[in-house]
Amino acid sequence: MKILEKIIEYGLYLFVFLLPWQTRLILNEGNLNGYWEYGTISLYTTEVLLWVIFILAAIWWAIYKLKNQKSRIQISNKIQKPKSRSDYLLICLSAFLLYSFISIFGADSKSVALQAWVRLVEGIGFFLVLRTVKFDVAKLIWSFVFSAVLQAGLGLWQFLSQSIFSFKWLGMAFHDPAVPGTVVVETTLRRWLRAYGGLPHPNMLASFLAVAMFFVFWIYQKTEQSLRKLLLPLIFAILSIGLCSTFSKSVVLSFLMALILLWAGFFVFKQSKESKLNLLKFTLIFLVIAAVFSAIFWEPVQTRIYGAERLEIKSTTERLNYFGEAWQLIKNHPLTGVGLGNYTLSIHNDINPDLQSWSYQPVHNIYLLILAELGIIGFILWLVLIFLLIKKIPITNYQLPITLLVISLFDHYLWTLYFGIILFWLVLGVGQKALDNSFDKT
Repeated sequence: MKILEKIIEYGLYLFVFLLPWQTRLILNEGNLNGYWEYGTISLYTTEVLLWVIFILAAIWWAIYKLKNQKSRIQISNKIQKPKSRSDYLLICLSAFLLYSFISIFGADSKSVALQAWVRLVEGIGFFLVLRTVKFDVAKLIWSFVFSAVLQAGLGLWQFLSQSIFSFKWLGMAFHDPAVPGTVVVETTLRRWLRAYGGLPHPNMLASFLAVAMFFVFWIYQKTEQSLRKLLLPLIFAILSIGLCSTFSKSVVLSFLMALILLWAGFFVFKQSKESKLNLLKFTLIFLVIAAVFSAIFWEPVQTRIYGAERLEIKSTTERLNYFGEAWQLIKNHPLTGVGLGNYTLSIHNDINPDLQSWSYQPVHNIYLLILAELGIIGFILWLVLIFLLIKKIPITNYQLPITLLVISLFDHYLWTLYFGIILFWLVLGVGQKALDNSFDKT
């Protein structure tokens, strides 16, 4: 039993560390007037590891319950009459998964809907594993942070060299700022490549780094080791530089909003002077680095701020069009939606069948996206679920879920893509674990 627990524990640390690498096997390439990412059926390397963890965790749970007759009785009672927040949370999770599964049968593409449902199961399953199995929260966060430092360094190198090499075994594609389709900041003088790291889009790297930055502050608040007290601000600085090199407006805005909320929580709930000084230290580190980065690279920074150049205007126009498409699908399918994962296909089938394949994009707002895919019933279930997940978290720890929930207003990958789904449920799972078990001094 102890050996099994250790295998699961270190499997979790390895999974979190490897999460940003997007190596995958494409099983069936989607086609919608050309290559269609959101209809492509694939299997990520880390997915295999995740399912191994699921199987081992299920074996561990079964052995544990068989050894504990009292627990089996408690489970029977819970099914009959929920008594705690955890009971209601499990019921809501189950209801949401069941409703999402039912939506498959009304979807235009059942294979795409099934893959989307499996990814949702993986996210929620990961959350439940984090809540259930025994592991050291601090070690898991360190695994995440070390992975983020590696991604920040890679992203900064990509930005400074203005090139990204292809390496299929790490899931990295070639990107050149001169090639159309590469995510860049276009100024009057040149096209600036934004940092990708090992991920498919700079915004995804930015969200990963923003979460890591709050994790660093979280560890700093808990640690008593002087060496770590020296190391963690340096790590935070590296992550801050990496975040700046992504030029992600949505994530930086979300990070700042969460930081403001954290400051408010510290004053409203009268945190200690030491805690406020720690927060001031990390806030100043980020602001100084952002100011220096902006001074050195003012040309692309001002383009992102003012949004007056061609690509910035094009991006804004496209996002507004996405909102219009979402509203049209919601009006056409208000109750049950178009089916899980079928949003872009429904744009083709219901709105415009003649667009180029890359023009079929999800609306950059997961609230509207969920409403369009699952209808008002599924959307209400999701809102209740999120409320149950975050309502007990102290406001001084709200920065992580708030960061992701604000990002969700401006992008879709936390709902549509494997990495984003796992990141979303990882943050919620770590938050719940820290609530259920006190975060030990590290």
